[in-house]
Amino acid sequence: MRTATEMEEGIEQTNICVCIFRIDGGVSNNDFLMQMISDLIELRLERPSHTDVAALGAAFLAGTWRCDRTLEKLVGNLQELL
Repeated sequence: MRTATEMEEGIEQTNICVCIFRIDGGVSNNDFLMQMISDLIELRLERPSHTDVAALGAAFLAGTWRCDRTLEKLVGNLQELL
């Protein structure tokens, strides 16, 4: 599977030990696929409570880019979701 191959290549090239693989996006809602990927790469997978974090981040920024203080609060809130 491409995910397992890319994971192995990334570890070899960077010499960084990976213990947990964090995954988001719509496909991360598929429990069967997430278990299969976990088995292939032999790592525990973590999903955020809100799996579509890219859309969430874009929505936050769209409404708050003019106010740095509000943006700081939203970034803090986003980190709690992850």
